[in-house]
Amino acid sequence: MANNEEPKMISEKVVEIISAEETSSLISDICEKNNLEDEKKIEDVAYRVGLVLLGKLPPDSLASSLEREVGIEAELANNIAQEINQSVFSQIKEELSEFYEANPKKEEEPHKEPQPLPQETADQEKKTKQPPKGKDTYREKIE
Repeated sequence: MANNEEPKMISEKVVEIISAEETSSLISDICEKNNLEDEKKIEDVAYRVGLVLLGKLPPDSLASSLEREVGIEAELANNIAQEINQSVFSQIKEELSEFYEANPKKEEEPHKEPQPLPQETADQEKKTKQPPKGKDTYREKIE
Protein backbone atom coordinates (compact mmCIF):
# COMPACT_ATOMS: atom_id res chain seq x y z
CA MET A 1 0.00 0.00 0.00
CA ALA A 2 1.45 3.38 -0.99
CA ASN A 3 1.99 5.99 1.70
CA ASN A 4 -0.72 8.30 0.36
CA GLU A 5 -3.39 5.57 0.23
CA GLU A 6 -5.90 5.36 3.02
CA PRO A 7 -6.68 1.97 4.54
CA LYS A 8 -9.78 0.28 3.16
CA MET A 9 -12.79 0.67 5.44
CA ILE A 10 -14.67 -2.22 7.00
CA SER A 11 -17.80 -3.21 5.09
CA GLU A 12 -21.33 -2.78 6.41
CA LYS A 13 -21.76 -6.55 6.48
CA VAL A 14 -18.79 -6.87 8.85
CA VAL A 15 -20.22 -4.12 11.06
CA GLU A 16 -23.53 -6.01 11.18
CA ILE A 17 -21.72 -9.20 12.27
CA ILE A 18 -19.78 -7.29 14.95
CA SER A 19 -22.88 -5.67 16.41
CA ALA A 20 -25.21 -8.68 16.12
CA GLU A 21 -26.26 -10.20 19.43
CA GLU A 22 -26.26 -13.60 17.71
CA THR A 23 -22.49 -13.28 17.17
CA SER A 24 -21.73 -12.95 20.87
CA SER A 25 -24.14 -15.79 21.68
CA LEU A 26 -22.49 -17.95 19.03
CA ILE A 27 -19.01 -17.26 20.44
CA SER A 28 -20.21 -18.07 23.95
CA ASP A 29 -21.90 -21.29 22.75
CA ILE A 30 -18.75 -22.39 20.93
CA CYS A 31 -16.64 -21.81 24.04
CA GLU A 32 -19.08 -23.67 26.30
CA LYS A 33 -19.37 -26.53 23.79
CA ASN A 34 -15.58 -26.88 24.05
CA ASN A 35 -15.78 -26.91 27.87
CA LEU A 36 -14.40 -23.39 28.28
CA GLU A 37 -16.63 -22.03 31.00
CA ASP A 38 -14.46 -19.30 32.55
CA GLU A 39 -16.39 -16.07 31.82
CA LYS A 40 -13.22 -13.95 31.68
CA LYS A 41 -11.68 -16.27 29.08
CA ILE A 42 -14.90 -16.29 27.04
CA GLU A 43 -14.84 -12.47 27.08
CA ASP A 44 -11.20 -12.57 25.96
CA VAL A 45 -12.11 -14.93 23.10
CA ALA A 46 -14.90 -12.55 22.02
CA TYR A 47 -12.49 -9.61 22.25
CA ARG A 48 -10.03 -11.35 19.92
CA VAL A 49 -12.80 -12.29 17.47
CA GLY A 50 -13.65 -8.58 17.45
CA LEU A 51 -10.02 -7.76 16.67
CA VAL A 52 -10.18 -10.08 13.66
CA LEU A 53 -13.44 -8.49 12.48
CA LEU A 54 -12.00 -4.99 12.92
CA GLY A 55 -8.89 -5.85 10.93
CA LYS A 56 -6.48 -5.76 13.86
CA LEU A 57 -5.67 -9.49 14.04
CA PRO A 58 -5.39 -11.78 11.00
CA PRO A 59 -7.91 -14.64 11.11
CA ASP A 60 -5.15 -17.23 10.83
CA SER A 61 -3.54 -15.81 14.01
CA LEU A 62 -6.65 -16.28 16.16
CA ALA A 63 -5.70 -19.72 17.53
CA SER A 64 -2.19 -18.64 18.50
CA SER A 65 -3.56 -15.47 20.09
CA LEU A 66 -6.07 -17.51 22.12
CA GLU A 67 -3.28 -19.77 23.29
CA ARG A 68 -0.73 -17.06 24.06
CA GLU A 69 -2.91 -14.18 25.26
CA VAL A 70 -5.93 -15.91 26.78
CA GLY A 71 -4.04 -18.86 28.23
CA ILE A 72 -6.03 -21.60 26.49
CA GLU A 73 -4.16 -24.81 25.72
CA ALA A 74 -3.19 -25.28 22.06
CA GLU A 75 -5.66 -28.02 21.10
CA LEU A 76 -8.62 -26.20 22.66
CA ALA A 77 -7.55 -22.88 21.09
CA ASN A 78 -7.35 -24.54 17.67
CA ASN A 79 -10.80 -26.15 18.09
CA ILE A 80 -12.42 -22.87 19.17
CA ALA A 81 -10.71 -20.88 16.39
CA GLN A 82 -11.76 -23.45 13.79
CA GLU A 83 -15.41 -23.37 14.91
CA ILE A 84 -15.43 -19.56 15.01
CA ASN A 85 -13.93 -19.56 11.52
CA GLN A 86 -16.70 -21.87 10.27
CA SER A 87 -19.56 -20.16 12.13
CA VAL A 88 -18.66 -16.46 12.22
CA PHE A 89 -15.92 -15.65 9.73
CA SER A 90 -17.40 -17.83 6.97
CA GLN A 91 -20.38 -15.43 6.79
CA ILE A 92 -18.02 -12.64 5.72
CA LYS A 93 -15.12 -14.59 4.27
CA GLU A 94 -14.96 -12.50 1.10
CA GLU A 95 -15.04 -9.18 2.97
CA LEU A 96 -12.32 -10.31 5.39
CA SER A 97 -10.12 -11.54 2.53
CA GLU A 98 -10.51 -8.26 0.66
CA PHE A 99 -9.82 -6.21 3.77
CA TYR A 100 -6.70 -8.13 4.78
CA GLU A 101 -5.37 -8.12 1.21
CA ALA A 102 -5.81 -4.34 1.05
CA ASN A 103 -4.45 -3.80 4.58
CA PRO A 104 -1.79 -6.37 5.42
CA LYS A 105 -1.16 -6.41 9.16
CA LYS A 106 1.34 -8.05 11.40
CA GLU A 107 0.02 -10.07 14.31
CA GLU A 108 -1.19 -7.78 17.07
CA GLU A 109 1.07 -6.91 19.95
CA PRO A 110 0.06 -8.74 23.10
CA HIS A 111 -2.62 -6.94 25.06
CA LYS A 112 -1.38 -6.29 28.57
CA GLU A 113 -3.63 -5.54 31.48
CA PRO A 114 -2.41 -2.80 33.83
CA GLN A 115 -0.55 -4.34 36.74
CA PRO A 116 -1.39 -3.27 40.31
CA LEU A 117 1.34 -1.52 42.23
CA PRO A 118 3.40 -3.77 44.46
CA GLN A 119 2.96 -3.03 48.17
CA GLU A 120 6.45 -1.50 48.46
CA THR A 121 5.72 1.03 45.73
CA ALA A 122 2.35 1.91 47.25
CA ASP A 123 4.02 2.46 50.66
CA GLN A 124 6.70 4.62 49.03
CA GLU A 125 4.06 6.76 47.34
CA LYS A 126 2.30 7.32 50.67
CA LYS A 127 5.59 8.47 52.21
CA THR A 128 6.34 10.89 49.38
CA LYS A 129 2.91 12.53 49.64
CA GLN A 130 3.44 13.68 53.23
CA PRO A 131 3.90 17.44 53.73
CA PRO A 132 7.49 18.62 54.18
CA LYS A 133 8.75 19.04 57.71
CA GLY A 134 10.02 22.37 58.97
CA LYS A 135 9.20 25.96 58.15
CA ASP A 136 7.87 26.81 54.69
CA THR A 137 10.34 29.31 53.27
CA TYR A 138 8.50 30.03 50.08
CA ARG A 139 6.37 33.12 50.44
CA GLU A 140 4.60 34.94 47.66
CA LYS A 141 3.65 38.60 47.96
CA ILE A 142 -0.03 39.28 48.07
CA GLU A 143 -0.99 42.56 46.47
